[in-house]
Amino acid sequence: MILGFPSPVSGEGEGEGNGALVSSPWTGADKGEGAKLSMAEATLKKPLPAITTEAKPFWDAAAQNKFVMQRCKDCNAWVWTPRPSCNECGSEHLEWTPMSGKGEIYSFTVIRQVVGRAASKAFEPDIPYVIAWVDLDEGPRLITNIVSCPVEAVKLGMKVAVVFEQQSPEIWLPKFKPLHS
Repeated sequence: MILGFPSPVSGEGEGEGNGALVSSPWTGADKGEGAKLSMAEATLKKPLPAITTEAKPFWDAAAQNKFVMQRCKDCNAWVWTPRPSCNECGSEHLEWTPMSGKGEIYSFTVIRQVVGRAASKAFEPDIPYVIAWVDLDEGPRLITNIVSCPVEAVKLGMKVAVVFEQQSPEIWLPKFKPLHS
């Protein structure tokens, strides 16, 4: 998963990348009432993170175009991906903290070919696309997509800002675009 969430693929209510809804991977609600998807079409849906109890506040904030991250109240460490306890000190005293949503590209790669599992084929229409490590202004580093920029223009150290792309009614994925000054 691009965001690094260690979660299963969500089977119900997946989006088509443009906010269109699909009632399940086996029905074609987006193709007209009662339409059935072929096995190939059903397996070509992009996997989405599951909304777990720990991650729900993140997804709720993302749906409001707000970027938040857990922070430990005891040791002040950032906690990413969402979880019930701090990965530095083990404390369960975590709080959701608003982030600026700004950062800088630490490293990146351009995906020009999809290989591997069948689920990976769902990303073929996006080729070429950029996956990057972004250092947030507040300190944490996360993996994401760089959007709204030709792949040839992406550079190390490029300043970026978060944008949210709706994938389903509940899932708004944070991606980053160049921050023009």
